[in-house]
Amino acid sequence: MTGTEQRAGRLLTILVVATAWAGFLIGVSFLATPVKFMAPSLILPVALDVGRQTFHVFNRCEIALAVAMLLLVIWGLRSRIPIGLAAILMLLVVMQTLWMLPALDARVEAILKGGTPAPSPLHTAYIAVECAKLALLVAIARRHREENLAPRCSVRRQVAPQTSKLPLRTQGPLLQFRTFQIL
Repeated sequence: MTGTEQRAGRLLTILVVATAWAGFLIGVSFLATPVKFMAPSLILPVALDVGRQTFHVFNRCEIALAVAMLLLVIWGLRSRIPIGLAAILMLLVVMQTLWMLPALDARVEAILKGGTPAPSPLHTAYIAVECAKLALLVAIARRHREENLAPRCSVRRQVAPQTSKLPLRTQGPLLQFRTFQIL
């Protein structure tokens, strides 16, 4: 395998990891979670407990994905921008793991015990971090998609205009159209 083929393979792997992670993030955070609270037969304490368990399992998956992404970018590209994006992504996951999820768990625990926790902007901040992670994943995927496709699209084609007369079934005379022929 040539160096170019190895690089293309690494770029493709990064693209697949970023795209899969973005899909999981959309599915868990932006689809499944809001829909769960729309179910009229699901009482709030049960929905909160299911959500807590879901986000803990998803967080463990995100830790693995963040480590994999960072290692792939460092090993595969050795470029500052992708490494920086992956490092920010990793920091966001660590922040959620060490600070946000435990604080949100304490709120859920208080609700499950019948209490009413004081209002907090933490849930909104968690949603903002989820949006930031999605934006970073899309940026990484786009960058690697373009880099992975660039070598295949490097052949330039010459396009020459060609005039042709095509008959149209109209009441007027024949119309002249510009067409292009790939040489």
